[in-house]
Order: sequence, then C-alpha cells, then structure tokens
Amino acid sequence: AHGRRLQWLRARALQRLGMGGILAVMLSTHAPLSAAVFSVLPLLVVCTLLFRRAATRLYRQIRLRVSRLNIAMQENITGMRVIQLFHREERSFRDFDAINAEHAQWWRKAIASHNSFQVLLQFLQVMALGILWGYGSWRCAGGDPSITVGLLMAFTVYTRYFFRPILDLSEKYNILL
Repeated sequence: AHGRRLQWLRARALQRLGMGGILAVMLSTHAPLSAAVFSVLPLLVVCTLLFRRAATRLYRQIRLRVSRLNIAMQENITGMRVIQLFHREERSFRDFDAINAEHAQWWRKAIASHNSFQVLLQFLQVMALGILWGYGSWRCAGGDPSITVGLLMAFTVYTRYFFRPILDLSEKYNILL
C-alpha cells in the first residue's frame, strides 16, 4: 500500500512539473534514453509550424465567411420591406444559403486539419515510445546494466507525460483560433 501511494504521489508530482520538469527528470535519470525519446522533437517542431501556418490561413477564411454571414443577415433584416416588396425572398434565401454553405465548407477543412494534426502528434508519441523501447531493448540485450525493464517503463510514463501538454496545447490553440 505504501508503494502504491508513493507511486501515485510521484505521478501527480510529474504532472505538476510540466514539460520542463519532465525533461529535467528524464535527462537526470538516463541521458541516452532521453536522447532516444527526444529524437522525434525536430519532426514535432516542423509539423507544428506547418500546422500553425495552415490553421492560420483556414481560420482567416472562416472569419471572412462569418463576416459575410453577418453582412448578409444585416442586409436581409434591414431591407426586409424592400425584399418583400420586390418578391425577392427566395433569392435572398438562396444567397444566404450559399454563403452559409461556404462557411461550413471552410469549417470542415479546419476540423480536418486539426484532426490530422492530433493524429500526427499521437503518432509522434508512439514513434518516440517505439524508439525508446527499441533502443532500450537493444542496449539491455547488449548487456548494459544501467537499463532495466523498470527504467523503460518509467521512461514510457515520462514520455506520455511529456507529450500530454503538447496535445493539450494543440487543443487550446484550436479553441483560440
């Protein structure tokens, strides 16, 4: 029971440390294994920069479509008598539906982009874990006494804690835009 409680406290402390703290714990525990895990970071940076560029473009287009929706709504509301006088209700509905459909199309593109980025981040996490276990197993099989199954399990947990804030940040970035 005492061991489980200590393990639970350690896990909570790691969650509170954030990426910098986990990075420090990993490097101080075993630098070569840390380097194996962090070998995916260049790919992570490149993918993040590409996603940010694409997301910025997509969300600009969405904001433009929202502006067009607001303009169309305002024109239809303020010009209601004129629209009714000239029997242009159907045309106003069609025009508004076209603007709304365009807005929905850009939203679908943004959602697809965000979902693709989430999948890519999860793939990079799995790739980091695969590299960790491949490299760790190779070193362990080669007779390295500093690498044990327990150390590999600890680094598996550290790696997941390291990637969790990255996944959370990508969610928050999507919400902010």
